[in-house]
Amino acid sequence: MQAHATGTAPIVAIVELGANDSFIGIEPDEVAANLDAILSLLAGHGIPALLMGWQATMADTPDYADDFEHLYADLAAKHGAPLYADTLAGIWGEDRMTLHDGLHPSIEGVRHMATSILPLVRTLVETALAGEDHATPPCPPRH
Repeated sequence: MQAHATGTAPIVAIVELGANDSFIGIEPDEVAANLDAILSLLAGHGIPALLMGWQATMADTPDYADDFEHLYADLAAKHGAPLYADTLAGIWGEDRMTLHDGLHPSIEGVRHMATSILPLVRTLVETALAGEDHATPPCPPRH
């Protein structure tokens, strides 16, 4: 983990991965393996994570979309991580919430996203600060 300006490691992490992967057809098992590695690395450093899910609504097949949707719940359960099931909930399909491409969140979309996950982030941070295991450990050396 790379230290920030104070020389300490993060106390929590927000992990969001998979939207671009689903657009280019990467198999859900590969995305799950990558997310599993990230969550395992964080856990190994005592850093709890919020997992941000993704709904592959634009997938070519319903099976692909289902597999993608379930991988987040499975990983959250495996790692004991809180899950925000759909990163773009309330954003897609709303003109004012996306940029001109209709995909990426606008300022209002980002504000909506941040407001939506705030209760989960607040709880995660409070829990991390309350436990000695997550009390801003020194950052390991960078290789």
